[in-house]
Amino acid sequence: MATSPRARLARLLLLAAAVLILSGCTVTSTRPPASSTPSRPGRIPSLPIASIGTRPGHVLWGIGGGNVLAFLPRLESEIGRPFAVVRKYSLWNAAIPGTVALAAAARGAIPYVSWELYRQNAPSLTFADVADGSQDSWIRTQAEAIKRSGVHMLFTFMHEPEFSQGQGAKPQAGPPSEYVAAFERVHRIFQQVGVTNVVWVADLGESTFAGLDGGPDAWMPPAADYSMVAADGYVKWPCEPGRANLSFAQLFGPAEAFARSVDKPLMIGEVGVQEFDACGNSGGAPDGKARWIDAAAATIRRWPDVRVVCWTYGSNYKFGPGVTLVWNEDSSPQALSAFRTAGLDSYFRGSGWSNLTAALR
Repeated sequence: MATSPRARLARLLLLAAAVLILSGCTVTSTRPPASSTPSRPGRIPSLPIASIGTRPGHVLWGIGGGNVLAFLPRLESEIGRPFAVVRKYSLWNAAIPGTVALAAAARGAIPYVSWELYRQNAPSLTFADVADGSQDSWIRTQAEAIKRSGVHMLFTFMHEPEFSQGQGAKPQAGPPSEYVAAFERVHRIFQQVGVTNVVWVADLGESTFAGLDGGPDAWMPPAADYSMVAADGYVKWPCEPGRANLSFAQLFGPAEAFARSVDKPLMIGEVGVQEFDACGNSGGAPDGKARWIDAAAATIRRWPDVRVVCWTYGSNYKFGPGVTLVWNEDSSPQALSAFRTAGLDSYFRGSGWSNLTAALR
C-alpha cells in the first residue's frame, strides 16, 4: 500500500529523534549554575522572607532599663516568659561582668554590655584618652576578667558615641575619627587577650543612620571589628514638640538598610514608645501604643536581618521640666497585651548563645 507524504514525514521525524537519543545528544540549558559561594561571616541565610518570618526562635527578645533586676521578675511574670537578652551599661571604672551581667547570665539570658567612658567619682574620659594608649593597661585587665568569667555577652565600646548621654547630662566624648580609633584599640586588645565569649556590636542612634551627625559611615568602625550593627531609637511623640509619630519601620528603616549594605545582622539596642494620649494629648488613641507594638512585630518579621530586639523599661525624668517619658511596656492594659502577644510568638522566642552566634558564621 502506498505511503502518504504526511506519513513519510512523520517517520523521518521519528528516525531523527532516535538518532539524537542514540548519539547521546542533550539540550544544554542556558540557565547559569547555582552559586556555590559560601555565605560570608555575619550573613543571614538567604531564605525567602516568608519562611524566615515564621521560623521559631529567629529573634531574641530583650529588655533594659534602670534598676533592671528589680522589675525584671515582675515583667517576665506579666508577659509569661523570660527575656533572652538583658541590657546594662557599665561605667569605665566598674568591673565587667558586673552584678547585672552575672545575674542575667545566671537566669539564662545573654547580657548586653556597653562599656562607657563615664567614671564614678572621676571626670569622664574622651575617645582620645583611649586612642592614645594611656588606658591600655585597664583595657587589658577588663578583657582578661571578661575572658576568665566565661560569661557570654553582647558587647560594645560606648553606645551612641555621637551623642551626649543622659539627655545632655554627660558630655559627648569626641569626633568620629577619634571614636573609631578608640574602638579599634579596645577591640585589638581584646583580640590579643583572646576574648572569645563576646559578640562585638557597633551601636549608633537611629537618626545617625538617617544621615544626621555625619551619618553611619563616619562613625562605624571597620567591619572586621564588629559582628552586628545596632541602632537605638524612641518615639518621643507626643511629649516632645515637633517630633513626628514615627512607626517602627520609619524609625529603624535606615539602620536596617545599612545593616544589609554591610552584610551584618541588625540588633535593636534600645527601643521605646509613649502612650499616644500622654502629655495631655487628648486626641491620642488609648490603644495607639499597643497598635504601634503590633506593627513593630510585623515589621521585624519582614526584616530577617533583625536578630535581637532590646526594649526599654522605665521613665525618663530628665527630658524637660514637668515632662516624663514613660517607656514601660505595661503602661496600659492594651500595651501590655500587645507586648505579651508579641513576646509569646514563637518567632520572638529565640534564646541562647548558639542561636545568636549561628547568624554570625
